[in-house]
Amino acid sequence: MLTRHRDVTSLIARSAPLRPCRRYPNCSALVAGGGFCERCAKAKNAAPWKQVGKTTAQRGYDAAWQRCREAYVAEHPMCEVCGRDLTRAVHHVRSLADRPDLRLDSENLLAVCGEACHRMAESRQSQVVEYKRVGGVGSIFRS
Repeated sequence: MLTRHRDVTSLIARSAPLRPCRRYPNCSALVAGGGFCERCAKAKNAAPWKQVGKTTAQRGYDAAWQRCREAYVAEHPMCEVCGRDLTRAVHHVRSLADRPDLRLDSENLLAVCGEACHRMAESRQSQVVEYKRVGGVGSIFRS
């Protein structure tokens, strides 16, 4: 008879199929039942942008940011990455951690429609910076 939580967890882990870590293709570890491998889970929880215990205002997203964001979305109603969908988020081209002085600068903002376009903008940082430098008209990655 299983009496300890640890025994139940190991029983479930042994019976679940092995799947790639959720960071695949960046991580090649196999995980029982999916999810993150132990190493990626630790890295994810230790991410510097996950400022645990701080309010949104303490992280730089106060009333001034909300006004700036609303004005930027009004100016850029369509995603600046794909050009197809409505803006749902505003991305800081240069991160707040690196350049807090650019927090409310519209030259440092980018309208994105969702997670996929947000990730694409983050992964192609140099192209985004160049797009903003030349005036940022249209969409970045769509011709």
